[in-house]
Amino acid sequence: MSRTQTAQRQSRKAEQTEAENRAAADRKAAREAERKAKAEARAKAKAERDAARRAEREQAAKAREEAKAAREQEKIKAKQELIDSGKLIERDGVTFTVVERDSPLEVESRAGEAVEYLKANGTVTPVVGRDLADELGGGWPQWLSFFAMLKALGLVREYRSKTGERGGAGISYLWIGDK
Repeated sequence: MSRTQTAQRQSRKAEQTEAENRAAADRKAAREAERKAKAEARAKAKAERDAARRAEREQAAKAREEAKAAREQEKIKAKQELIDSGKLIERDGVTFTVVERDSPLEVESRAGEAVEYLKANGTVTPVVGRDLADELGGGWPQWLSFFAMLKALGLVREYRSKTGERGGAGISYLWIGDK
């Protein structure tokens, strides 16, 4: 008894389905490969953009540092020029700068006027302090300290004046400094 084997053959429908499945798998693999290639291309482009941005940021930071260093050098140079000219003095952590005003302060101009007035009118006869204060303005405490300074410098001599009337007594000043 021999048995014969008959070749089992798939049906055409099965072959067609199998071919379609293979073709579908091939298309799917091709799409997947295409997707991977696109993803790799995007990743590469992103890496290039990031590298370019990083380089730009580093260059900008370097430029900022150079500009900052240049500004610091300018500040140091300007400060040294002020020190050399005598407009700036630094001692023990304290900085002294020269005060420059466009116009003199009212008190300064009043003091200058008082000295000129004393030189002109107070060299022979003492000038009554109250009269000078009334004429030039300002408060008595201001004039008291001003005349005390002139007296300490040896520029004026102090006198007591009396008119004989009530409230007519006061202090007078004679200019004895250089004319």
